Amino acid sequence: MHMTADCSDKPDPDSCTTYTEELINSDCITGDFMEGTGSSGGNIHCDGDTVDFEYHSNEQCVADVSAECNVASALEEDGISDCHFPFKLNECTPFIGGMHRP
Repeated sequence: MHMTADCSDKPDPDSCTTYTEELINSDCITGDFMEGTGSSGGNIHCDGDTVDFEYHSNEQCVADVSAECNVASALEEDGISDCHFPFKLNECTPFIGGMHRP
C-alpha cells in the first residue's frame, strides 16, 4: 500500500495483507479480522480485477451493503458499517478500511 494519495511513493511492505482463498470464500468474516473496522461482519468478493469489501453491522452479514463506503463514514466514531468498498487492482485507489489478520 502506498502512503501518498497519488501513489508516487514506494509501497510500504508492512502494510500488505494476504487474503487467502479460504478467507475470500468465507460466508461471513467475523472476530479478529474485523477489529478496527467498526463492523461486526464482512465479506470479500473478487470479480475480475476488482476486490469488493463488504462491511456489515451484524455478525450474520445480512445488512444492506449496497451503499459505497466513503471517507466520511470511515472517520465516524463508529467506523465503517453497512456499505461496500470496491478496490480495483493495479490502480491507485484511496483505500479505506480493510480486513486484516490480528
